[in-house]
Amino acid sequence: MTTMRDFILVQGRENTEKIISEILVNYQESDNRDNIQHFCKDVIDKRQKIKDKTKTLTDIKNALDTIDMIDSYHQSLINAQEQGKSKVNWLESTLEEITDIESVEKRRKIVQELHEALVLANNQQLASLSGESTDVYTPLKQPEVEGINNPQVMEQQVLDDVQNNTMLSSISMGQPFDMLSDPLNLDLFNNFSFLDVAENYFNQYLGQVDNTFKQLVTLGTVVAKEEGHLGILEEADIAEIAAMVDMGLTLPQIGFKLGKGEITLIEAVEDLYDRQVAATSTLVSLNTKAVSWLSGTTIGATVGTVFGPIGTAVGGMLGSFTGKMAGKQIAPTIATGIQKVAKFGKETISKTFKKAWAGAKSFGKAFSKSKLNPFNW
Repeated sequence: MTTMRDFILVQGRENTEKIISEILVNYQESDNRDNIQHFCKDVIDKRQKIKDKTKTLTDIKNALDTIDMIDSYHQSLINAQEQGKSKVNWLESTLEEITDIESVEKRRKIVQELHEALVLANNQQLASLSGESTDVYTPLKQPEVEGINNPQVMEQQVLDDVQNNTMLSSISMGQPFDMLSDPLNLDLFNNFSFLDVAENYFNQYLGQVDNTFKQLVTLGTVVAKEEGHLGILEEADIAEIAAMVDMGLTLPQIGFKLGKGEITLIEAVEDLYDRQVAATSTLVSLNTKAVSWLSGTTIGATVGTVFGPIGTAVGGMLGSFTGKMAGKQIAPTIATGIQKVAKFGKETISKTFKKAWAGAKSFGKAFSKSKLNPFNW
């Protein structure tokens, strides 16, 4: 069974980290810090291994626009909840707006595709974590879907799928963060001159924030992909890559606040959940509107890539590496917060298992020893 660490070759990861480091150093020393687009162009112009520089620059712009869109949907969701609206009400009205479809039936198909993609992604995540194939999460059968008269019932199902995925993603992405607590690893970064751009990012919180750090990491990731270091992303759309970066850098940002005691564990988990709902809406929007720079993949394929093992492998790599960049004062705090989220995630997923197998009389003792028990991961 493939584990998360197997998805990205060691050489590819090291080259990607080197590229991102160089970009951050160059940005720190740049006189052109006010215009991120100009800075991106300067970086790409100097990269001799990138063949189609015009396309790469366009890809980077679209990736940054995608992250801005996730921010926009996230802020909209936060505002709606502050006004007393539920997530399911927000999702319903957002899907109506995104799809511009009056037909409930057409929207139902979109929601069903989301549900099936998330179920598959969740089972793949679980298999990647536990080392054993599983179908604990099961999609609703077609007659069941057709028998649901209220669209909000299916939309709530999708939200439940996203919530499960948030927990699974946090556990998967949290694995590489364990090393942040090791001071030997942090010593490598003592002399780095670019810590302030990372520190500024981690000291902010979700919402209307300065995304410069996230934009620079996105730039580095796209460059690494174009130069052939991230084969895992060879077939990925630029929107998928942007969503992976956003997911990877959101986890340590939330982990830092939790580690400092500025938010509660429940608030941290809820913030991760909200962000993933916003990212899901963004991917649906881009696919539904069939923007020209997407390669024509389906909503299900896009969501499955981002929220499956590939997305969390990339997110975990980027999040853990960039977490180290913030330095000794911040990195261990990030690790502490993420460990709390991952522990909560394991407890939550464990309850799902027990519920799924409640009817299996012979399961009992076997579950306690199985790799499928999250406490044995």
